[in-house]
Amino acid sequence: MRPQFLFSLMAAMLLLAVDASAQTYAEGQVWQYKTRPNETGSLLKIDMIESDPRFGEIYHLSVIGLKVANPRAPGQLTTELPHVPVSRKTLESSLTSPSSSKAEFPDFREGYTTWKLAFDHGEAAIFTQDVAQIIAFVEQTLKRQKRPKGPVRQ
Repeated sequence: MRPQFLFSLMAAMLLLAVDASAQTYAEGQVWQYKTRPNETGSLLKIDMIESDPRFGEIYHLSVIGLKVANPRAPGQLTTELPHVPVSRKTLESSLTSPSSSKAEFPDFREGYTTWKLAFDHGEAAIFTQDVAQIIAFVEQTLKRQKRPKGPVRQ
């Protein structure tokens, strides 16, 4: 019995030691992630996965359930980010568990198209910090923008 016990113990240890990079991610998956304290119900969706020779796999996410201060938004609050391009490492460090939520997510394609054009011209990249830090960065950037006074001219 002893050799069988040792074999079982070693097998269990190997399973526990499996690298997180072995996780398979797929387009359409919805995940819970390590959120900011005020956004505990926020979810993210993997909208697209593509491969790049410089950056490896790029995950294009949309995020809902946010409370991002934004002086230009109605009610001065943004609740979703339609397109966030991230590295695999960022994804892995941010995710906590899959979600079975059927929540509606914004269409990422417009943001992706704009990003892809800039990316292909060397004018955009991907995020490499965790998703909560990305959201904090977006919020800080938006806070620096002034709310327009009077009508907006075109």
